[in-house]
Amino acid sequence: MRKLIVFSILLIVFISCKKDNDSSEPENTPPTVQASYFPMTFGNYWVYENYKIDSLGNEELLTEIDSLVITKDSIINGKKYFVIEGISYPFNTWKIQGIYRDSAGYLINHLGKKLFCNNQSNDTLYTYANYNNQNDTVYSFYLRMTDSEYTLEVPAGSFSKIMKSEGSYYLYNPNNENIHSDILDYYYAPSIGKIQYNWKYASAPWRGEKRLLRYSVDVPIMLQ
Repeated sequence: MRKLIVFSILLIVFISCKKDNDSSEPENTPPTVQASYFPMTFGNYWVYENYKIDSLGNEELLTEIDSLVITKDSIINGKKYFVIEGISYPFNTWKIQGIYRDSAGYLINHLGKKLFCNNQSNDTLYTYANYNNQNDTVYSFYLRMTDSEYTLEVPAGSFSKIMKSEGSYYLYNPNNENIHSDILDYYYAPSIGKIQYNWKYASAPWRGEKRLLRYSVDVPIMLQ
């Protein structure tokens, strides 16, 4: 029996934005707000509705609601990371959903993998391959940034200047032949965070989609 594989990626990013300073008195420069694609401040939270979408594009709104919150930070190898906890369908237990930090516009997970970037397009940021006991590939996953900005409407509102990361996965049979592939999209709005994204059981003909329902974020302040 083929084991079901769940692809659910919580990609979280924030980006620092700095204005040009033409003043002769830099000490009088006012503070500026970081243009965060996922503001990392304790207590920030995001709530999502869940949808089931079949192969024809028909949507079904599910009763399950996701809730994610930044609860604390953690020092790993001398670097400060933010810890995201919550409930994310199809799992119904409260647990850590991700541990991330920002590095020059890149989102880095606790394993040191690059997951998101605000200034890089088309190049692959992250790859992953899962192998069985015979060292044959079971599935592989590739993540890259796209080179377009989007406008998108979700239950929480309409958002523009959205950046999208695109995940491609490939499922293989015991003969190491590619038998299925699909694309998963992840959309981020500046100063808000992730507003819509997909997940999928590799063996199912439908996909899940999460859309932002409500949120509360404080954007960090950075002095020039």
